[in-house]
Amino acid sequence: MARSIDTTPLKALVKPQSRKHIRTGNITEKIAASVLFNSELINRINNQDKSRIQVAGLKMIAIYFEAYVDNLARINHSKFHHIYEPGMVGDKEGRLFQSSISSSSIKPNLAYTFLPSTMPQESGYVFKNKAYVMENQIPLNITARNAEYLRFEYEGEFYTKKTIFVAEPGGSDVGGAFVKTFNTFMTSMAGAALADLGFFERIEKGIANESRIALARVSAGKIEGMASEAAKSANNIVRRLK
Repeated sequence: MARSIDTTPLKALVKPQSRKHIRTGNITEKIAASVLFNSELINRINNQDKSRIQVAGLKMIAIYFEAYVDNLARINHSKFHHIYEPGMVGDKEGRLFQSSISSSSIKPNLAYTFLPSTMPQESGYVFKNKAYVMENQIPLNITARNAEYLRFEYEGEFYTKKTIFVAEPGGSDVGGAFVKTFNTFMTSMAGAALADLGFFERIEKGIANESRIALARVSAGKIEGMASEAAKSANNIVRRLK
């Protein structure tokens, strides 16, 4: 007796699938519009909007660098104590350095300035310019203001003097420590930091996403004003980097 076979699954596989029709009208003009959009978008990113992209990158670098310095300071107190408030070494809230980014349209620049200290040292006095003075190893002459003599403890011994000369404020380790760390970071680590933060990937994804949107517009027959659309897309990409 013949055995019947259920061919339903097979029919499902060979059943003709419905297909969406692609509008190919004005194909030459559509190709030209797509090429124009992409070339203008890349041109904007590499030229008109390059400075804005660099600024966005420098802001991300500053955040990364400052966290990097905090970590170094917690590990090496003697080298970085001068750029923090007393008792707050490695603490974000105790930083005595602040970033600034130039607004130059040619090539933005990231720089740092030292902030004045507002918290007293162990002596009870505020060393206002400690970060700047210690970083640059500016020798100091310390004299008493409200008394005839200075009395202080050093390595377990007490001293009484009218004037104290300090050749290396903060110790020899702090001299140029911040500047050297910043220069080394910018030279050899900044690019890797941006990659770790996904900066370049975000730009690439932004270009791909804006190109898909433009292609959909072109496919629908909207082929006018591609240069203007490219400018808007470039602005969207930069805005999303913030």
